[in-house]
Amino acid sequence: MNAIGLNKKFFLGTMIVFGFLFQACSNQSSKDVEKIINQQNQIYMDGYNHKNAQLAVDIHTDDAFVMPPNNKILRNKESIKKFIEDDIQNGVRDVVFTTLELKVDGYYAYEVGMSTMKIGAAIDTGKYIVIWEKQQNGDWLIKADIWNSDIPK
Repeated sequence: MNAIGLNKKFFLGTMIVFGFLFQACSNQSSKDVEKIINQQNQIYMDGYNHKNAQLAVDIHTDDAFVMPPNNKILRNKESIKKFIEDDIQNGVRDVVFTTLELKVDGYYAYEVGMSTMKIGAAIDTGKYIVIWEKQQNGDWLIKADIWNSDIPK
């Protein structure tokens, strides 16, 4: 084998090794991501339960899609914050999320779950789907959020 052939094989082998090393170092395990998303969900719940809308807003991407029931799509943090502030003002409290399924694939994860909350004297149960997006700094933030109530209209 000539020197050019050896150099090509060496280069290709080096690239493969670095590719595996980069992949191993850059990927978080699903369990690590699940822990982070559970912490983010706790922050979201705390935002409602402690009447601090900003806490919940801060875990959304700048270009998030938030799709509340019977409402238009919210597309920026200002409109998301106003929506949450209005919810809190209207008596939403004791918000609890229960994750049923969480799947992670690279820079995205989806979560399917159930929710309960009190609205005034009523208890509302529902379900949700959230798409999480891993940011360049490693944070996992809400990219898309949609939910609805189990209570018939």
